[in-house]
Amino acid sequence: RLGVEGLQVRTFHSAALRQLRHFWPRAIGGQPHDVLGRVAPIVAEAAVRCGVPSDSATVRDLIAEIAWAKQVEVDPARYPAESSQRTPPVAPTEVARVFAAYDDIKADRHLMDFDDVLLTTVALLGERPDILDEVRAAYRWFTVDEFQDVSPLQHRLLELWLGDRTDVCVVGDA
Repeated sequence: RLGVEGLQVRTFHSAALRQLRHFWPRAIGGQPHDVLGRVAPIVAEAAVRCGVPSDSATVRDLIAEIAWAKQVEVDPARYPAESSQRTPPVAPTEVARVFAAYDDIKADRHLMDFDDVLLTTVALLGERPDILDEVRAAYRWFTVDEFQDVSPLQHRLLELWLGDRTDVCVVGDA
C-alpha cells in the first residue's frame, strides 16, 4: 500500500525459514525438516531419557537454557564450560546431556526448532558462497525493529545478509 514494489516484511525466523526452504533441496538435498511448534514435549522426552526431572518447571527452564545456548552458538559439548555465569535448573553436565538428547530426537524425526532454523541458515550461508551471493543480490536494504532484542545469532545472520554493505536501519530502545 506504500507503493514500494518487492518489499518483504519478515521476522528473522521467517526470512531464514523461507531461505532454507528455497535452498535446502540444492544445498542439502531432499526436503527441509519440519519446524516444531512446541518444543516442551521433546525436551521432556529428552529429560526422561537422561534421567533428569521432567516436571513442567524444570522442562521450561531446560528449554530456556537450550535456547540461550543456541542463540550464542554453544553446542551441547561446550555448554558446561560456557554456562558458568548462568544458573541452570540442573547441573550443567545434565543440561548438556538433555540438550544433546533433544538434538538427537529432533534429528531422528527430521524436525528442527526455530533456533535451528537460524543456526542452519547461518551455517548454510557461511558454507555456500554461491547461495550467500544469491541472497545478498535479492535483498538490498534491511530494517530491524526492536534491535535491542536481537540475539547474537540473529546479529550474525544479519551480518551475513549484509556483507560489507551498510544498508541497514535499526530501531530500538536506548
